[in-house]
Amino acid sequence: MRPMSELARNGGTPTSWSAFTADPRKAKNLELRASDKDRNVVTEILADAFAEGRLDPEEYQTRLDRALTLRTLGEITPLVQDVWLVGRPTGKQAAPRSKAEKGFDIAIGAGLGSWLLVAVITNIIWLATSIGGGFYYYWPIWPMLGVGIGVVAALIGRWQSGAQKRLAADDRRRELES
Repeated sequence: MRPMSELARNGGTPTSWSAFTADPRKAKNLELRASDKDRNVVTEILADAFAEGRLDPEEYQTRLDRALTLRTLGEITPLVQDVWLVGRPTGKQAAPRSKAEKGFDIAIGAGLGSWLLVAVITNIIWLATSIGGGFYYYWPIWPMLGVGIGVVAALIGRWQSGAQKRLAADDRRRELES
């Protein structure tokens, strides 16, 4: 259960103390009870620190156990202050796009533009020629399908490229956890 807050906007990683229900560094908030949202934020910070190698498996597990049983906001700061880089998304930040991904995106954009152009021109011609003789045969479907096949092929290639990256990231995460 993840709230749609700063966690969701930043790809799952909090970037400031405002991700908590109240700032756990302030003296007036130290005795406030921690919420599920606060525990989720702490576990995300710890998971990112572990994934980046700032925590060894034993320390990660110890801190995670403490995070899941947090009672007050005052218990948060000692768990995260030495591993959390406030102000910069960690761990799950967007990776730079490869040349292949950029190429696919350009091909998809160009393909969709071409398909739209073909669809508009052929439909205008079809309408102009069909007004007097009746709307019997919708021939513009054939050029639209021909161009559409190229667009679909580019979309499939882009999807497969993203799926391979996700599989590699999942494999790396499993290696770190074991």
